[in-house]
Amino acid sequence: GATSWILSIDGAAWPYLQRARCDRPMFDEQVRLRPWSTAEIRSMVEQRTSNAGLEPEFEPLTEDAGTILFEEELPPEERARRAFFKTLTEETSGNPAIALERWRRSLFHDRQTGALGVRTFKAPDVARLAAMPSDTLFVLRAILQMDVASFANIVRITDLPPARVREILRTCELLGVVVRQGDAYRLSLYWLQEVKR
Repeated sequence: GATSWILSIDGAAWPYLQRARCDRPMFDEQVRLRPWSTAEIRSMVEQRTSNAGLEPEFEPLTEDAGTILFEEELPPEERARRAFFKTLTEETSGNPAIALERWRRSLFHDRQTGALGVRTFKAPDVARLAAMPSDTLFVLRAILQMDVASFANIVRITDLPPARVREILRTCELLGVVVRQGDAYRLSLYWLQEVKR
């Protein structure tokens, strides 16, 4: 019988493969995953939240924000929900995994009332990445292209001294940019979009 292979390749590694193969066909068929819509992201988040038995309350928007965003008359809670999920979808480029991570980070427990609330999530500080030395950016790019990268592969690909790579990984791990996965490293979902940019 025939053998079929299914490969999943991240957008960061795809241009490299295209350059390596030039005009020669690489695959019989290519399927690109489309970004999720705001409605799909909202449905997934609300279903997962409900399955967890959580009922968060959304902070109301100011009147100006509500009238700018929506022409129809909506209750303040629904306006806040729509605005939140629209922003969440835009900030995560429709990536459901990153959307769930940002949703998780937007939940807070009000100690005074005991209620679970939703705040606008705080995106990672991109200025911190921009201020990092070029060696750090090389290491992050290597991890991005491999998805999960072992220490030895990072050293080999970046051609940096092992001590320097270890120092960079330790710093990035403390900042939450990378996380360990067994004996390897991957980018955290929280920082993934910013590292790609």
